Amino acid sequence: MTNDEVRQIRERLGWSQKRLAEFLGVSQPTVFRIENDQPVPGPIERLLRQVSVSAEQEARTS
Repeated sequence: MTNDEVRQIRERLGWSQKRLAEFLGVSQPTVFRIENDQPVPGPIERLLRQVSVSAEQEARTS
C-alpha cells in the first residue's frame, strides 16, 4: 500500500490524521510519516490493510 493510497482511504472515510491514528492505535505523527512516505516503526502495513478493507466495506454500504 502506497502513501497516496493511505491518504486517499483516509480522505474517503472523511477522517483526520488524528482519527486514523486513533483507529490504528498509533500517534498522529506516525500517520503523517506514513502519508509522507517516511519510515515508520512496527507492523503498520497489516493495520493499513485493515483500514483499506474497512473503507471498501464502508463505500459499499453508502
